[in-house]
Amino acid sequence: MFVPDEFSGDQEWMSRIIADFPLAMVIIAEPQLALIHLPLVLAEHRLLGHLARRNLHVGALQTGARVMVTFNGPDSYVSPRWYEERAGNVPTWNYAAVALTCRIERVDDPVGVRSILAAEVAQFDPQWSLPDAAQPNFVAALSEIVGLAFVPERVECKLKLSQNRSPEDRRRVIEALTWVPQRPSVRAWMEAFAREH
Repeated sequence: MFVPDEFSGDQEWMSRIIADFPLAMVIIAEPQLALIHLPLVLAEHRLLGHLARRNLHVGALQTGARVMVTFNGPDSYVSPRWYEERAGNVPTWNYAAVALTCRIERVDDPVGVRSILAAEVAQFDPQWSLPDAAQPNFVAALSEIVGLAFVPERVECKLKLSQNRSPEDRRRVIEALTWVPQRPSVRAWMEAFAREH
């Protein structure tokens, strides 16, 4: 990822992007190029998640394999007409993103998989708790998934938020974005899909 110094984000911003936008894109290069969408939790300098054992790409996610993991934070079009001086400017896009080159630690044992699920539930659904480890249905469900820990080797965080513009232009972009219609939510997409199918 190309990250000019003025757009470089620190550990705090990286953690914020991952927490607020946890659906990662995991890019596998070997044995063939592939992409997996996977929600991940940042815990103790590792990214934790799980995948269905029947996923066609699970075989490539072995301990020691290396992958690229990316998170896309908020983003928006920025119009030149929002700047104080419009002449000589072009449209651009503001966004926040994280890219990590990671080594995989695959977790197949039920205790380890349960631990990863507990971390996910703690972040995504703290009002629910995992069933008892001995419950037959839960034991069966655990056997159908693989736990994954992604250990970062290289981390890049990019915050392209008009830092290269004057304070007045940044203020004007922020003001303009309060009036730009936001993208439809997941709920809106679900409702539209339900109406059409």
